[in-house]
Amino acid sequence: MVNIEKIQDLIKHADISKVLPFYTNNKDRILYHLREILKQQPPRKYFSFLLDDQLGRQRVWIYINSVEDALRGRVDVFFKDQEEIGYLRALEGYKIDDVLGFTVAFKTALWLMILEHNSKGKNILNTNDIRILCELTDCSSYLLSRSFMVTSNKIITKHSKLLQALHQYAADVVSVFEEQKIWAFATQGIYEIYGLYGTFLVINDEDYNLAGPKGMHMIGLQVSQILLKKLCAAITIDTDALAIDLSDTIIPLNDYLDETQYKIICKPIKNRYDKFLGMLFIHDQNRVFGFSRYDFDLLQQFSYFTGAVLSNCRMATEIACNQREMSDLAGRLISIQEEERKEIAAEVHDTITQALTGIGYKAILCQEILNKDKERLDRELNQLVEKVNEALQQSRQISHNLRPPLLDDMGILPALKNLISNFSKTVDCEIRYSFPSDLNINKKIEVSLYRILQEALQNIKKHSQPTQVSVSLSVDNSDTLCLKVDDDGQGFNFSSRKKELKHPELGLRIMRERAEDLGGKLHISSRSGQGCHLTLTVPRKENHYEKMHQNFGG
Repeated sequence: MVNIEKIQDLIKHADISKVLPFYTNNKDRILYHLREILKQQPPRKYFSFLLDDQLGRQRVWIYINSVEDALRGRVDVFFKDQEEIGYLRALEGYKIDDVLGFTVAFKTALWLMILEHNSKGKNILNTNDIRILCELTDCSSYLLSRSFMVTSNKIITKHSKLLQALHQYAADVVSVFEEQKIWAFATQGIYEIYGLYGTFLVINDEDYNLAGPKGMHMIGLQVSQILLKKLCAAITIDTDALAIDLSDTIIPLNDYLDETQYKIICKPIKNRYDKFLGMLFIHDQNRVFGFSRYDFDLLQQFSYFTGAVLSNCRMATEIACNQREMSDLAGRLISIQEEERKEIAAEVHDTITQALTGIGYKAILCQEILNKDKERLDRELNQLVEKVNEALQQSRQISHNLRPPLLDDMGILPALKNLISNFSKTVDCEIRYSFPSDLNINKKIEVSLYRILQEALQNIKKHSQPTQVSVSLSVDNSDTLCLKVDDDGQGFNFSSRKKELKHPELGLRIMRERAEDLGGKLHISSRSGQGCHLTLTVPRKENHYEKMHQNFGG
């Protein structure tokens, strides 16, 4: 144990008439030796700070002057400064080897200075003089290291508590599969970890626009709308974390935090595909708060874990909804199949069966009057021909309803144009379409493409009341078929897949199933009063292995 009072008393009563002038006159030379010693050491962040940074170089000179002040009698000021430096360096995250490495280098520089004078025959200092300098530097090293270790232990204890709070949050939230509860746990977790408030801006809209978030709602204490809008305007898909400092300037946060006081911090919550799930705002209700590098490291882990849990929750919810919907869809498809069979049977009975019955009666009648009334026979035969033609026409119509013959006879493009032509006769709006001059796809894709466009036009006819409808079909450079159907009609509330699954429409669901069955995707976006926009993308050459790979997330 170093006896500080004893050292102070030693210096106070020592004869420093030789030590003080020697030290004062050679400060520049001591600084030179010190810098050379530090340069020869293995690379360290702290040594680079002392050698290359302006504040670091100033700190070295302050230390050299403080030793001079101690020799002049202000020992307590010098020792207090060393305690404060030990505290500060611990907070800054340096190692004990760094700070003690500097004091050892200073002591070596001092000794080189003494040897340099002795080599010239200038034995100015005696053993007692050198003892004063050694006692002074040794005591400063002791106070520096003691302050550093005490502070480090406090930091370790604090960090341990923070890490424990993070682990507790993870343990609490990992088994939760209700999104609202996850956000509630996350809000409480921020308070438990940092003692600060967490406010979440939750994003539910697939069409989320960074410049204008519409499908969002806030959870937690309200944040200043001015700060909120300022941060939202600065966020991009590559944003890691942002903060607003004391001067109301937006600054990016990283592992090397220069600022320690903030008004608010914003950390995006993303899934593993970098899609925004929400944004976390850390604040202290308009009060300034501190945030260290370690706090930021914990925030990185917190946001990553929260994003993963939210992604799993939404995935589990979607799977559960899909299972319920598929079960419901299977039952409804069976009912629809039976209804279609019933309608076809009724249609056949009401048309073809009755027509054939009438034809049979006419044939019998013609046989009876064959040799009795030739004029009547002629009239009856003409009527018989008309009924046969009528039955043929009805048969063709039933067949057409089941499968358009144009698909087999003329191909997909004429069939689609005929579909649009028939649609144009039933609606009062401008219709534009754009098709390639030639299209080579297999029969399965032809049928699905035809049925999806048929269903889309039928929905427009029933619900949209548009003034303009646009249909385009193209093949891009990746050999992907793209069908777009846009209208400027009434539109409907279809802002997310979640809403669709919660209130399923059978026609839309079947369209989506047809697209996924081909390894493609169907995207429908619509808002009330803003029309509807349908986009179908399908690989022109169906690849079932690729489809399975995509569906199972391989």
